[in-house]
Amino acid sequence: MKNSSNACEACSANCTACSTAGQCTDTASCSAKYYKHSTSNDCQPCAANCDACTDGTTCTDAADKYYLDSGAPTSCGTNCKACTTATCGTCDDGYFLDTTCKACPTNCKSCSNATTCTTCNTGYVANAGACEACATSCNTCATKDQCNTDGCATGFTYMATDKNCAATITAADCKTA
Repeated sequence: MKNSSNACEACSANCTACSTAGQCTDTASCSAKYYKHSTSNDCQPCAANCDACTDGTTCTDAADKYYLDSGAPTSCGTNCKACTTATCGTCDDGYFLDTTCKACPTNCKSCSNATTCTTCNTGYVANAGACEACATSCNTCATKDQCNTDGCATGFTYMATDKNCAATITAADCKTA
């Protein structure tokens, strides 16, 4: 905004467009998670777990893992990633939905039930619904005994002959006679 001397001045904190110092033009001019206060015309923070609001107590968009209940952000529940009501719609990684979010099998990133893994954590591969560890020094593998060509851990190089990863050596590692 420009002052009476026609020099530019910064708007107040969390305000991107203002008419006079400290007075934001509208709520759209406030930073994310802030609203324009009706009397002070500055940008005030929304309530906790609220991504957008019309005032300090009325939320219009809840943060991740929350839903709106009469304008107030309310937790979706333990291990729930997304919901629109008190009922969970999507669980966090490592959990599946069965009325509530329940744990997947060990080393499983996603599963369809308590015994069937569909995606494994890094360093594991799915085999008949279970997660098996990849070979040593392998981050990703097609089978537990064979690394993917791009699946070696840092400091290791893919060896096509046995489809595993071996420690990377550099010229500095080699001794000359």
